[in-house]
Amino acid sequence: MVFAPNLPAGLNAVAFQVRYRGHLLTVRLGDGRISVASAPGNAMPIKVRVAGRDMTLAAGQARDFAAPRQIKGPAGP
Repeated sequence: MVFAPNLPAGLNAVAFQVRYRGHLLTVRLGDGRISVASAPGNAMPIKVRVAGRDMTLAAGQARDFAAPRQIKGPAGP
């Protein structure tokens, strides 16, 4: 799973959940940070890349990263 976050102009934060290889991941981006958290369970660890950094995430673990500088462009239609 690869995350290369970049919020569009006018959006300060976003959070969502996604199911990936048996993990329920909660992803939050805002305030210059990105966090990826896996709900507790018995899924095997997964490899995740966040802003170019590779990590292994086990069920029940959470990781927090500085978000890369964002490119601010015009807001969409």
